[in-house]
Amino acid sequence: MFKLLDRDSHHEKTEADSVLLPRHAHLIFKHSPYCVVSAVAHREISQLSTLATSLPVSIVDVFRQRVLSDEIASRTQIRHESPQVLLLRDARVVWHASHGAITAVAIVKALEALPGRTTGRDDG
Repeated sequence: MFKLLDRDSHHEKTEADSVLLPRHAHLIFKHSPYCVVSAVAHREISQLSTLATSLPVSIVDVFRQRVLSDEIASRTQIRHESPQVLLLRDARVVWHASHGAITAVAIVKALEALPGRTTGRDDG
């Protein structure tokens, strides 16, 4: 379910493409390993599996992968925050949240609001 992105700073464009271009629904989680609010958000995202969702999650460490984090912000036109989640489908952001608004329930509700979706499961 979770994919920790490559920390090699020479691959930001490739990594950005890998998380921004897929057509299936997926989540980008931008976080700081040194922030308590990020730790709380990480726990919320970890709860997604208990809510019967198979949503793929790509994790971006905003300290070690600053260039990638900035590239994602630039290409999505969504101001960088940390922690932050971006829900993408058909290679575009359809929902995003930051800080205390990052909850498993909010993410599932955003998934259920996607056109053609009836559950929190990622059907492709």
